[in-house]
Amino acid sequence: MHNPYHPPASPATRLDQLAGKRTLSVWLLLLALCATMILLASGIANYVQLLLIVFWVGDYLPLLASMSVRVAVFALALAALLGTLRRRQSGRWLGILMICIMTAAVSYVPPTAQYANQAHASGGTFRSTILLTLLMGWWIYAFGFSRKARRYFAP
Repeated sequence: MHNPYHPPASPATRLDQLAGKRTLSVWLLLLALCATMILLASGIANYVQLLLIVFWVGDYLPLLASMSVRVAVFALALAALLGTLRRRQSGRWLGILMICIMTAAVSYVPPTAQYANQAHASGGTFRSTILLTLLMGWWIYAFGFSRKARRYFAP
């Protein structure tokens, strides 16, 4: 017997099979990648201007090598941004790589803060090394390995 109130069969019957919406970790990465790309683009433009001036003088290879590193990071950030927006697995792994690069870049900045005593200095060291690493590790997990992330990047 046919039940008229029974909903029609749907190809996506489970909630897990539906495409997930963008999570907070994805939005944070997209924001960080956009800011990184804007800063890198302005730096690359300055390098191009300087390279045009130095090219006629002579020793331009160190400048060209430094600019090529920035262009490579810009290209990597652009690939991660587009892959994340298109929900590709490559975007997921490139996003994780970019978070790792950001963690390394922030971790290796020399400390310039002046503290009143040793207790403040140890608190600053804890904050800048251990807490930052834990937060970035959580961000990597939330972006690439959580249930919401797997649903967002599902094929």
